[in-house]
Parts: sequence; C-alpha cells; structure tokens
Amino acid sequence: MLGVTPAMEGEISDRAAWPRPMRQALLSVVGASALCLLGVSPAHAYVDAGTGSILLQAILGTVAVGSAVLTGLRGRIRALFTRSTSRAGRKTSPVSKAAPK
Repeated sequence: MLGVTPAMEGEISDRAAWPRPMRQALLSVVGASALCLLGVSPAHAYVDAGTGSILLQAILGTVAVGSAVLTGLRGRIRALFTRSTSRAGRKTSPVSKAAPK
C-alpha cells in the first residue's frame, strides 16, 4: 500500500481492535451494497455530462447541508455531555440589579 507504514498496517488490519458495533455496521453496509449490486440489470440509457453535473451538485449540496446541520448542533450535543453550573453558585452582575430611583 502506498504511503502506509508497517506500524499503520498493523493498526488497520487488526480487526480485534475495532469495536463490535462498528464491525457490525460495516458488515451490514457492505452486505446491503452487495445485495443492491446483485439486482442491477442493464438500463440501456444515455447519461450525458449534464446529468453527471446535476448528480455532483446534489451530492455536494447534501454534504454542505449535513455539515451545516452538524455544526449548528455541535453546541447542543456538547451540552449533553458537559456539567452545567447551578444558579446558586453564580454571582449576580451589577447590570442585572435594579437601580434605585
């Protein structure tokens, strides 16, 4: 393999190091892809450059929207795993106090 050191080959090929859910997910994706490809019949259709361009735009748009959604949700996801401070431990700021009349 080009650009892979012997140390990296050991990490990549060591299947026991992969978590079981990750291996199951990978096997199900590969299996579903194989089943989809087995049922493909020739379409005898013409696909021009414009169709390829539309497909590329759809894929890139999906990736852009997905990354924007994940970026927007990053704070909410992080908040699920961090401890929030209690209100009793906070000091009030001078701005929030009512000014005497």
